[in-house]
Parts: sequence; structure tokens; C-alpha cells
Amino acid sequence: LEDVKASCQRNLKHLMYLQNQRRAFGYSSQAVDLEWQIRGQTGVLIGELRTLQDGVRRMVKDAKNHRWRRWLFGGILATFIPAVRKLFRRGTDAESLVSSNNTEYAFRKSKGLLQRIKDSVLGHGRLASIAFFVFSVLYVFQNEVTLRVAKTVQKRLKKLSQRLEYSSQEIEERDLKALEGWRWRVILW
Repeated sequence: LEDVKASCQRNLKHLMYLQNQRRAFGYSSQAVDLEWQIRGQTGVLIGELRTLQDGVRRMVKDAKNHRWRRWLFGGILATFIPAVRKLFRRGTDAESLVSSNNTEYAFRKSKGLLQRIKDSVLGHGRLASIAFFVFSVLYVFQNEVTLRVAKTVQKRLKKLSQRLEYSSQEIEERDLKALEGWRWRVILW
């Protein structure tokens, strides 16, 4: 998914470059050649965006399929989310500053905690039950965040590909932003 996204970004930047060149040449014969290049580049980009959309769509489908299993696994423990949320409040440490918002920070934090719990050897007794509790809540939380973020990204990719396919508008910087940002960091984690 990361490679397809990078390829989409490269091709989108190249399409912007070609469109800028076409504007610079006006109505000369070079502009006609550029028009054919733009059409070809747009076709390639639409194909890659569809591939990227399919990957994100698969991620949404997998997250939805695992949703109820994860909720059942988390079970009653999900009622303790306010206590868990308190653990994930953003602070002033370096990890907090790297994250764009609270959702990305909590996602990073949950990934780290899940990894530590899985890596540690759970003993018998109280520590094991607390670790299991935290693990089950984070297991549900991680899937819900991934699902929500992937749905948003899927909608944005769909709008971008429809805009490329059905309109003759120029590509802008904001179109590049559909392939960047904290949502992609969560998806590609």
C-alpha cells in the first residue's frame, strides 16, 4: 500500500508539472503534445488511485469483519475506556509533539503498549490480569481507529479519482494533500 501511495504522489506531481507546462506554452504545437501526455498521465494516475482505493477498501472490509470479534474479545472491558483514555492524554514529551492530533497520539501509544504487552512474558496473578485487560481494550480501540481513518481516506481518494476522471479542472496542491497527513501514518503503521 505504501508503494502504491508513493507512486500516486509521484504521478500526481508529474501531472501538475505537465499542466503547468501546458499553460506556459499556450496554444503552440508543443501544447498539443503536452495534452496527449496529460491524458496518458491522467489515465495512469486514475488506475493507480483505483488500486490504492482498493487497498484501503480491503482494509476497511477487514476492519469491519474483525470489528465484532474484537468487540466480543474486549467485551465488558470496553466500559472502562474513560480510565484508559486518561492514560492516553497528550503530554509535552517528544512523542506527543510528533503526533498531529490526539487520535494519532493515542494510536501510537496503543501500538507501543500492545507491543510491550505481547513481548513481555505474562506471569500468573494480578499483573497478568491487568495486562490482559489493557490488551483487550487496546485491541478494540486500534481496530476502531483504523476503521474510521480508512473510511475517511477511502472517501477522499474516491473524490480525487472522480475529479480526475470526470472534470477538466487543473490539479492543485490540495489534491496532493489527499495523499499525505496523519491518517496515512495511521493506515501505514
